[in-house]
Amino acid sequence: MASLPIAVLLKRVTRTRLLYDAHELETQREGWSWPIRWAAQVAESLLMPHVNHTLVVSDTIRAWYERRYPKAGFTTVRNTPSVVGPVQKSEALRRQLGLREEELLCVFLGMLSPGRGIEEMVEAFRQLPDDKHVVFVGHGVLRECLSADAQTHRNIHVLPPVAGSEVVSYASGADVGVVISAGKSLSYRYSLPNKLFEYAHAGLPVIVSDLPEFRNFVEREGLGWVIPPTPDALRDLVLGLSREQVRRMPKRETSPPSWETEAPRLLGVYHMLAHSADG
Repeated sequence: MASLPIAVLLKRVTRTRLLYDAHELETQREGWSWPIRWAAQVAESLLMPHVNHTLVVSDTIRAWYERRYPKAGFTTVRNTPSVVGPVQKSEALRRQLGLREEELLCVFLGMLSPGRGIEEMVEAFRQLPDDKHVVFVGHGVLRECLSADAQTHRNIHVLPPVAGSEVVSYASGADVGVVISAGKSLSYRYSLPNKLFEYAHAGLPVIVSDLPEFRNFVEREGLGWVIPPTPDALRDLVLGLSREQVRRMPKRETSPPSWETEAPRLLGVYHMLAHSADG
């Protein structure tokens, strides 16, 4: 949103069309104080009438914007990985961690920052037996704290991020993907993070918190568990899982959404704007 004022100015100067790519629910971000949130809402309400079309990352966010700006146009383009063909399972992650064949491995991909359920995950795995593992793959302000936990708990691991082109294959070495954001801000509550699609392409069932887009994802894909975003709920679920049980779960009958299926939506918006009479 920070670049939107400049974009509106450029639109007026060049008499062109303006496509706004809202990476999240911009005025409802996590961690913003009420004065900043209020200022952002005022700025957005003044600028949105100058936008020809807006891209959003989830249908829930689109519905929120449509209620707020009923005369504007919105299209959902999900942040999915580019995956062509079936993904070959990789054991590199398990080998790197030195896990035994029967040990269960859960994975979290992405930024290691507050508000993403990481603290709740750590608390849960501190209480689990050593054959129930979790690995955090990424970087961020919580990395140092996670590394300290990894020193004292054999089943907690922290690894640096891998190249985007390798994420899906790398994650396939785990057994379960986890996303249990508490959804304290509307932006988080309505989010649809790309890690869910990465888990799906890696062939992993997922454990998610009971947020609208997370629940829809699990119900649509048909593989996973929806729980309250608490350490106790995660601990109890993982305690009852075995690697063999996860392996026996039914496989997806269709390929998960990928950038190859989302890109036509974006191209359709470009085509619409290119042929629009409104400048």
